Amino acid sequence: MRPPLVLLAGLLGCAPPPGGAPPPPPPPVKDAGSVFVEPCLRVFPEDLDFGEVENSLGAVRQVQVTNTSTFLRTLRAVRPPRGFVLSPPIDDLGLQIAAGASHRFEVQFFPTDALLHLGSLELNAGLDCAARLPLSGLGSGEVLTVPASLDFGFVPPGTTKTLELQLVNTRRVPVQVRNLRLDSSMIQAFGGSLPSQLDLPALSTTSLMVTASPVTDETFFGDLLAVTAPFGALRTPLRVVGGAPVAALSATHLEVRHVRFDPGSASFAQRVVTLRNVSTSGRSDEAQLRLVPPFVTVEAPDGGPVDELSISPGAGAVMGLPLGAATEVLVHFTPTGVGSRSYRITLFTNAPVAPELGLTFDAEVESLPPCNGLSITPAVVLALTPTPDGKSAGSVTFENSGTSRCVVDDLRLEQGTPATFSITGGVQQLVVEPGTISTISVVGPRALLDSLGVLGFHALNPGSARQFISVSAPP
Repeated sequence: MRPPLVLLAGLLGCAPPPGGAPPPPPPPVKDAGSVFVEPCLRVFPEDLDFGEVENSLGAVRQVQVTNTSTFLRTLRAVRPPRGFVLSPPIDDLGLQIAAGASHRFEVQFFPTDALLHLGSLELNAGLDCAARLPLSGLGSGEVLTVPASLDFGFVPPGTTKTLELQLVNTRRVPVQVRNLRLDSSMIQAFGGSLPSQLDLPALSTTSLMVTASPVTDETFFGDLLAVTAPFGALRTPLRVVGGAPVAALSATHLEVRHVRFDPGSASFAQRVVTLRNVSTSGRSDEAQLRLVPPFVTVEAPDGGPVDELSISPGAGAVMGLPLGAATEVLVHFTPTGVGSRSYRITLFTNAPVAPELGLTFDAEVESLPPCNGLSITPAVVLALTPTPDGKSAGSVTFENSGTSRCVVDDLRLEQGTPATFSITGGVQQLVVEPGTISTISVVGPRALLDSLGVLGFHALNPGSARQFISVSAPP
């Protein structure tokens, strides 16, 4: 029987428009005792089923949301569940959509396992104006190595270290692994009894033992390569560092016997220690000595505040110190009151054997009167004179013509001064009583050309700063 023309036209009117555009909204439907309220947000499609998706590829679907109300709306989205990503994201400020307008965005599915993922994308554009887009997707699973890269760290040249590498099949089907081999663009530093081929059952794990044997104190890189039929290639990076850094501090205890406290000025005292890489093996950049998080910590024995003490490592401590290189670590003490202080400082390095370096700091803080009569000779340049032993020497005098004690602190040769200069006796602090003179001696080299250094010190006084004297050695 031929269908009525009215029915045929109705059926044709329900067909979706060409090009995948969303169908028009359904007409309002009323029944007895109810009033139809058209939703102010319309989402097309009404649900997203990604089906089974390759983990390594992911999948993308387009979504259109339409503001069917007669008002400007601010659209906000709740972050979708794990595995699904909204692109571009709708931030906390929301997205404005004019009345009758539409907005297109993408929903991406990136599975990391072989599980079924279910959830929804929640959209909101104000009171009684929301929509929910159901989401579903099935991960295919994959073949991967755990860990994703094998880092053997520091290994002494000529020795061997073995680590376990797991081959994991998260797929729901068995996988054949072929052409399993080690590859290196440099001297071969990696080995192991690896099968050239193996079968991985579905949802299974097997272990491989890989060895590293650096032949020199350089860094070696390689790869574990394989083909997973029929799913493509597998690559696991390998790394081993021949040799290792060894960290050492020039001192493990710092003491400041006299520190001036002046409530009206920023009184301070400083000390410097040297952090050095004393290793003899490890020439590559990866084997350089570095500070690592948390870098430096300061603790008080009683658990009290430690804001009086600040630690400033030199740039080399972060950039890296090659074999034999050193950098200064500045310890700056700003007391907040009189009395005894005691702190423990810990530096954290990448040295594998003894990574933590401990340093104690003790100080006695006093209310010292101003030092008002200190004169220093020479004041600008100390020219050393030749000595019979083939070196040179000179002295700096500190004369106190005032009526109160003067404290000259943190006497040291500044960074950049050649190691051939030194302060005799390693004096760090001078107490110059009224009417007395104190002297320090500086020893230096002899050279064809003038060799220069800098002597620094800090006379403890209100608002005082560090002072400097140039030091020159004769030819």
